Amino acid sequence: MKRARVVIASLALCASACAAPRAALGTAASPCFRALASAKTAVHGNGRLVGAQHVSGGSVDRTYPGVVSPRPRQACLVGFSGGFRADAVDLPKGAPSGRYAVVIVTAHQWRALATVVTDRLPHGLRHR
Repeated sequence: MKRARVVIASLALCASACAAPRAALGTAASPCFRALASAKTAVHGNGRLVGAQHVSGGSVDRTYPGVVSPRPRQACLVGFSGGFRADAVDLPKGAPSGRYAVVIVTAHQWRALATVVTDRLPHGLRHR
């Protein structure tokens, strides 16, 4: 009987460990965790991370038409706030300067495809 209690307690402990709270970017952004290093490099470590969003290539085209060619199947949009200039980021697109930089990172090879300098964040990256 005592052995059965030990086994049940051990199973309960293991099950609760699987459900332990985790630090994550959120459900839609979790696949983008690996994109953060490439995105931070693209903005040369400047700005403050606003958020990340996992999107389809079609969504990239709708949000930023003609910015990335060929379009990736899946990508991550990684947003930074701060003052940005197009000549101070890698792969610049968009305005010459702006309050935000949105780095488009391919979800296949985790490399930056473009950095959009803008004054407006896409809907999925806006402050809530």
